[in-house]
Amino acid sequence: MTEQKRPVLTLKRKTEGETPVRSRKTIINVTTPPKWKVKKQKLAEKAAREAELAAKKRRPDRRCPFI
Repeated sequence: MTEQKRPVLTLKRKTEGETPVRSRKTIINVTTPPKWKVKKQKLAEKAAREAELAAKKRRPDRRCPFI
């Protein structure tokens, strides 16, 4: 009795240069930052401005030493 082997499936690639090679992922060039980054930057700037104003309010006026 001879045992028969199961057929093996193989993937054969075309060697001809007729079809261009394409990557699966598309490359997208973005010129603007994402919205979350812009929002984070605005919040940081706002916090810095508020801290600066609070520091100015805490500082006593130099012209009048009695207050």
